[in-house]
Amino acid sequence: MPQATRTREIRALIEAAPHHPKAARSLIAIGIPAALEIPSGIAASETPLVCIQTIEDLELTLIEVPRPALFLAGKAFVRYRRQGGTKGNVLADFFIGAHAAVSRYPLLTRDTRRYTTYFSDVTLIAPDAVAPAPSFNERLA
Repeated sequence: MPQATRTREIRALIEAAPHHPKAARSLIAIGIPAALEIPSGIAASETPLVCIQTIEDLELTLIEVPRPALFLAGKAFVRYRRQGGTKGNVLADFFIGAHAAVSRYPLLTRDTRRYTTYFSDVTLIAPDAVAPAPSFNERLA
């Protein structure tokens, strides 16, 4: 997916957030694990500067994950594995959810399933007006 498309997709989610009843538009930040997902929507031929530019274009504040969140992410991953999860590494969603839980941040997302399962105390902001994420096959097209 070209950077411009990914940036528009993220911006639509951010712009829908203030209209959500749980949202407070004082600061929209992005944690490092979430920022690491931005390149998945950027062409392989792009440079790392494109990711940084995307964060700046979206006027996001980049914040580090607090250490207690790392432990909580690991605990969530252990639970996931015990419940039959097949992934061998801690998923980015666990770092993102744990960061929100430890810092008591609301979490802006289109995919609430994993967060409600493993981080039920996190306030989720999931704007209905945002189109669903493209499927893997749609992204390849």
